[in-house]
Amino acid sequence: KRTLANRKEITMKNAHFVKQVNAINELYAKLNTQIHNVCIEQLKMAKANDLNTIQIDTLREQYQLLLKQIQLRRCEFIRDIYTMENIQALQNMK
Repeated sequence: KRTLANRKEITMKNAHFVKQVNAINELYAKLNTQIHNVCIEQLKMAKANDLNTIQIDTLREQYQLLLKQIQLRRCEFIRDIYTMENIQALQNMK
């Protein structure tokens, strides 16, 4: 009688333990999926940041080139204005 009761109790405990293990496995699978999704999102964000950085660097380079072109045109303009002929013409006007 006692052995039968012990077996029933062990069987019930074992079934409960199996349910708990299955529940833990399900939670683990869900958590693993969530972590995987978060990692993918972080990788996407990192890639987007890299692309933004590349675009910003490209824009910065283009801006620097434009500045150099403007400075060059300014120098050419000043040189054209202050040619010897123009300087002499300005002095003659005085």
